[in-house]
Amino acid sequence: MPHRSPLKKSAPIDIYIGAEARRLRELQGISVSKMARNIGFSKNHYTSMEKGRVSFRVSTVFLISEFLNVDAGHFLSLGRPEKPR
Repeated sequence: MPHRSPLKKSAPIDIYIGAEARRLRELQGISVSKMARNIGFSKNHYTSMEKGRVSFRVSTVFLISEFLNVDAGHFLSLGRPEKPR
């Protein structure tokens, strides 16, 4: 019987980045097709990214942030717990 590897669980940061990219894209009225095309991915791959099923490369975060006109640091600070004061 062949060995089956368990399904890879999405990293929380990928889920956060994907959800925020989707929120900002929708807020600006940009379609998935247009977003994917402008950053160089297929619609299916980009949709998987927004759903947190695919890990983000730093370069991809910069492409997305540039197209959505937000600072890349915005995505990288998502989900980070507040530091106590």
